[in-house]
Amino acid sequence: MPDQSEPTMVLDLLWAAMDALMDAAERAPADGEIERRLEVAIRQCALSIIPAKEAALLADFEATRTT
Repeated sequence: MPDQSEPTMVLDLLWAAMDALMDAAERAPADGEIERRLEVAIRQCALSIIPAKEAALLADFEATRTT
């Protein structure tokens, strides 16, 4: 049986990455290449949080349904 905490752990890591990217963006020089690349990374991280959240919800649903 797969580890039920895996989707939640991935989601936690993605949120931590988002926090780190947001902190870096606040410190980056305005209108620079670093700022633009951080904005792209933040969008990509946000887009990956959505399916990770869905996976966590599905894993939780499956765990409660089978018990």
